[in-house]
Amino acid sequence: MTKPNGENKREQDQWTVRDVLVAMSGKGYPTYLLKFITHVQSWMEDILAGEELRDNEREILMPYLEEPFEVDMDNLFSRLEWAEEFADVIPSIHKPKGHDDAIVLALGPAQFEDGIRMAIDYASLFGRDVCQRVWLVCDSYMLSDLLRYSAHIKTLFGQGVVFRFIMVTPWGWTEIPVGDSTNPGGRLNWRNLRKGSQETSNGNSSGGEDDRAH
Repeated sequence: MTKPNGENKREQDQWTVRDVLVAMSGKGYPTYLLKFITHVQSWMEDILAGEELRDNEREILMPYLEEPFEVDMDNLFSRLEWAEEFADVIPSIHKPKGHDDAIVLALGPAQFEDGIRMAIDYASLFGRDVCQRVWLVCDSYMLSDLLRYSAHIKTLFGQGVVFRFIMVTPWGWTEIPVGDSTNPGGRLNWRNLRKGSQETSNGNSSGGEDDRAH
């Protein structure tokens, strides 16, 4: 029996007993999200290696490391179009399909607050009748920005919409807890699927609960 989610045959894995039990319990990061993260990491590595930068752009950007991941975003979005079959990806040139899940991509410190605002706007307005969970995928984290919108997030949580914050770097990723209940262990668990980590879509109880309303 193979795992679903529309992956090609080379990427499909066989279900294990643990996979089945975890799926039944509602735990784990969605497979599409893990794939989304690895694609973002791959793009980041290309940027840092200079493969996506012209020489003059690299000379200007890299010595200062100022918003290095804001260049050539069209290239990144073209790599992530497949994810729209599983979640509403924001921003996007395509009209959202109305999935339960939404992914808001916010790269660069200046984009973190914009990402929170887009996530709130989508969950409360454009995806109000369908959205149950928002994954904010970012490369930085500003506590002050999160606190500024905490009342909005709490209100939406009361309406059945869950916000999850994923911070991605070229070398690993982690979920940033929002409150003690999302991080009972008290420490962040860094993962890097692209470097041979054993982490799979089933995740663990502290980081991968399927907390959407049912």
